[in-house]
Amino acid sequence: MRAALISITGQPRDRGGAALLVAGKSVAERQLEFALAAGCERIIAIGSLPDVITLRHAAEDAGAQFLAVGNSHGLLGTIRAADELMVIAPGLLPDERAALPVLAKSNVVLVLPASSGVAAGFERIDLERAWAGAAVVPGGLVERLAELPADIEVTSALLRVALQSRVPEARLSDQAITDGSWVIVGEGGDAETVGQAWLDRRLKSNASQGLSAFLAGKALRPLAPWFLERKQSFASLAGGATVLLLGAVAASWFGYAPLGLVLVVLGALVIQLALGLLPLLDGRFRPPQRRASLILPTLVDAALVACSVLAIEGTWLHRLFPPAVLLASLYLRPPEGMPRIVHAIGDRALLAGVFAIAAVFGYAEPAIMVAGLAVIGLNAARIGAVHG
Repeated sequence: MRAALISITGQPRDRGGAALLVAGKSVAERQLEFALAAGCERIIAIGSLPDVITLRHAAEDAGAQFLAVGNSHGLLGTIRAADELMVIAPGLLPDERAALPVLAKSNVVLVLPASSGVAAGFERIDLERAWAGAAVVPGGLVERLAELPADIEVTSALLRVALQSRVPEARLSDQAITDGSWVIVGEGGDAETVGQAWLDRRLKSNASQGLSAFLAGKALRPLAPWFLERKQSFASLAGGATVLLLGAVAASWFGYAPLGLVLVVLGALVIQLALGLLPLLDGRFRPPQRRASLILPTLVDAALVACSVLAIEGTWLHRLFPPAVLLASLYLRPPEGMPRIVHAIGDRALLAGVFAIAAVFGYAEPAIMVAGLAVIGLNAARIGAVHG
């Protein structure tokens, strides 16, 4: 079994004495995410209430075992000789995926050049090396703590024991320090700057993703810390979007097609906000929930088609044909790939907004038909350009 040691007492705190938060979570909770991604099934925390309780809930919610001890001697007897213990330095904000394969190997001490590592706040080993703040040591070395005072700094002591026992070393790239993905957050550190850098590595707004995704990404940057502090934020956003989409269909059914399409715009934007939040909630080391990524956009498409059908006059077959052609042209991608402009004009919030304006003046059907023909034409032009 692999366990992780997280020191609560040594973690950075803000000026008020509370645990310093990085994008809505304490540094210890960020270390927990990393430890779980590295295969740790058990979390051992050194510290006192109430921080230990917060970490306990987070660990148990993730399915890991949890144990809290008061000092270094509390570790004695908790780790078997055949087990592995991942030691994480207090204040380390580990956000570098490249470190995971290295730490997945049995027994390793991550090191940095002393010149860059010490300047960045990492513990010096000697004139040439600094500890990168993470190591995996054999469980049998933990019993060596019995030879030391109980009130020592446990992580540093285990580092020295590991080095004396010639545990293999692996060097972490300097780039991890440069890009801020592997940093030591000091006491009273600038949580806002560190948190913003953490968000920037996850939120990459790109206009080519579509207008609604671009706008949602821009809105999420200032709102992300607020969302991350609330466990049900994703469920609330997804539920609110579903209510908006159901309201859109109801409004269109009762003859208010422009209003219904406006509600589709709002529902699509809220869903993009929820989808943008997923990578932040799942962490950097786990893929986003694919089921939600598939189901939520499908709800938008269903509402857009329903409202478009209800915005057109005539028989049901006549009403259904233009929205069905449009949706099929958006989903049936040519082997050559879909042109970027199709991604742009195929944005569901943009389409719903245009259709809403057209519906006000009684031109919903022509607008839907023109959109469908435009997508078909652009895809055909793409095929012709590739094979021409």
